[in-house]
Amino acid sequence: MRILLEYPGIDVNKPALGDRNYSPLHYAVEMATSQDSDMVRWLLAKEGIEVDAKSNMEETPLELAIRTRQALSAQCLLFHTKTSDEVRLTYLEEAICEEDNILQDVVGEVLEHVKDESLMGEKLEDLLNAAQLTREPKKEPLFRLIMTRAIRLGVWKNMPNPYHRAVKVESIEIVKLLTAAGGGPAQLDQDNWSCLDYANGRKCSPGFISALQDHVNDKKKLEPKSATRVFKQPTKLQEVPNDLPVTITVSDCATAEHDDCTGVQGQCTPSHCPYPCYIRQSRITINFAQ
Repeated sequence: MRILLEYPGIDVNKPALGDRNYSPLHYAVEMATSQDSDMVRWLLAKEGIEVDAKSNMEETPLELAIRTRQALSAQCLLFHTKTSDEVRLTYLEEAICEEDNILQDVVGEVLEHVKDESLMGEKLEDLLNAAQLTREPKKEPLFRLIMTRAIRLGVWKNMPNPYHRAVKVESIEIVKLLTAAGGGPAQLDQDNWSCLDYANGRKCSPGFISALQDHVNDKKKLEPKSATRVFKQPTKLQEVPNDLPVTITVSDCATAEHDDCTGVQGQCTPSHCPYPCYIRQSRITINFAQ
């Protein structure tokens, strides 16, 4: 095949009409082995190759590779520049959900090939949910890969309870990445549980809980302390002079002859008062009699 591909003008997409309508890329996938996918790579290197050509069963070369468990061929097709990000993310979700999917070992590499950040933001939540369906240890690295990408893109800010998600897989690395990206481990979920409460409630490992407690304490130390109002010490009352009158009457209205001032949102009485009183007057009597 490599020699044939050198001929000028060769049509690398011409289907075999009498045999399932397979394209050369279909045949290359079908003939590949778990150790050898050279023909697939040679065809993908040709300009104008159609990666999404369909057989008479509406099956693309990538779908054929997945169905026949040709991991190397599937990876080559997923990494190709003509494979859409939507297709990559669709197969990623399947890889995460299915226990024995042939793509589980290359989730991180496939994620790196996804360039559409808006689409990635829409799909990351689904990928994270898929990675957290169970507490199987082999799902934890997948979660870390996806969450790391979410943090890098800033998508984590729109996710509910990102710290609690990290606790679910006991990943102190993700907790620290979230804090470094501007998060706060003290945030509460809908039940008013902090991530530390959640870790204790889930009975996480003592080592993880200890590391999480240390991280929360370190974060508190770095937070600026709220301003504290400083009140001056009240001064002592001065000794009352002996020449003061026995009683002092205090009134809001200082005008002479206004002892009977009502001051109810109108003019003071008597009527010649030049000062309007808009609040009710109060009279206070202080008695200094010993």
